[in-house]
Amino acid sequence: MLITLIWSVGCFIILFCSGILLEQICERITKSKSDLWSFDTCFFFGLGLTSLVTAYLSLIVPINGSSLSIYTVFLFLLLFISKVEWRLRERFGYFNKKGLALIAFSLLFLFIVTGSEIGISDSRLYHAQNIQWIRNYSLVPGLGNFVGQFGFNSMFFPLTAMFTLDLTLANQ
Repeated sequence: MLITLIWSVGCFIILFCSGILLEQICERITKSKSDLWSFDTCFFFGLGLTSLVTAYLSLIVPINGSSLSIYTVFLFLLLFISKVEWRLRERFGYFNKKGLALIAFSLLFLFIVTGSEIGISDSRLYHAQNIQWIRNYSLVPGLGNFVGQFGFNSMFFPLTAMFTLDLTLANQ
């Protein structure tokens, strides 16, 4: 559970920092100082940016732990170069007891889901296999002809492939 918590916090930080980078890019394109994005706006825009990057990268390279490492180094390098104004106190300032309770409930839910068995039959049929294909190979033309479900791609699969916590070294 501790490893799951640390991994989840790390994933949150990466997505949050992606959103902050996107905020900085938008400010530089529009050449105006916009209002400060809240932490949830940064998180969800970072999720969208990271999904977009992983979807395009999955066309040419496998998306796995090394892709996550390269993305993280590139992200923090860009954040360092752009001299980001973090202002974390302002971004997280409006938290109250209800917000903290929601985060605690979300973490509890994450632990329960992580420790339980997969209950969706589609995950056993093709979701997990599709994620493994994305982790081990780049785009495989014609894969959907062999297994029809592999032809229905989702932007969720490359993102999941990148943030998959693999404790075995056999797949690396």
